[in-house]
Amino acid sequence: MRTVVLIGLLIAAIAALVAIALVTQPLVAPIRSTPPQVDEARLQEHVKRLSIDFYPRSHDKFDNLDRAAKYIEAQFTAVGAAASLQAFKV
Repeated sequence: MRTVVLIGLLIAAIAALVAIALVTQPLVAPIRSTPPQVDEARLQEHVKRLSIDFYPRSHDKFDNLDRAAKYIEAQFTAVGAAASLQAFKV
């Protein structure tokens, strides 16, 4: 009887260790990365363009909506991202 209990405890301990290994992935090394530097002036320029130059952006100001969309697409394209406009009816 004692052997059965010990075997049961051993199986439970092994199951717990396997579960912990599956959850925490201790053998996976983190990938070190360095976030890019933030240019505050550039961010402020984007905010100004979107919040002042293209304001108001609403259903009755299609020109500003289009200008803002094209600006955002151009900014993504300028940094090498794949960007495209998606047409929809309002």
